[in-house]
Amino acid sequence: MSAPAYCNSSNLTDGDRKHLENQICLFIKRDASKAGLGAVSDHKKITLNMSAETVTLGGKDGLKLSCTGNLPPPSGLSGSGDAFEISFSCQKKGSDLDSWEMRQDSFKKVDTGFAGEKL
Repeated sequence: MSAPAYCNSSNLTDGDRKHLENQICLFIKRDASKAGLGAVSDHKKITLNMSAETVTLGGKDGLKLSCTGNLPPPSGLSGSGDAFEISFSCQKKGSDLDSWEMRQDSFKKVDTGFAGEKL
């Protein structure tokens, strides 16, 4: 049996990729303080780099999403905000864009030594 097409990250539709990226940014906004990150006022301004690999989850095909990125800079600063790493295990449960089941596996702040610059 072959894995569903979505399990090849290059086969993720633009809609699925955008949906997953948006959901991840919402997770980040919600849980930023738990990971030691600053507050996020607008999840749409989070910089996100996502890679995916096919994995087996509970005997079924799924995706392991690994992401790195930066929060938007704090008010009054330019550049980037806090850096982070976050990962998820995901399976698509239906044909709708919002039918993804996502489990957050890890989320942590990455120390880059950047403190921002005043405008």
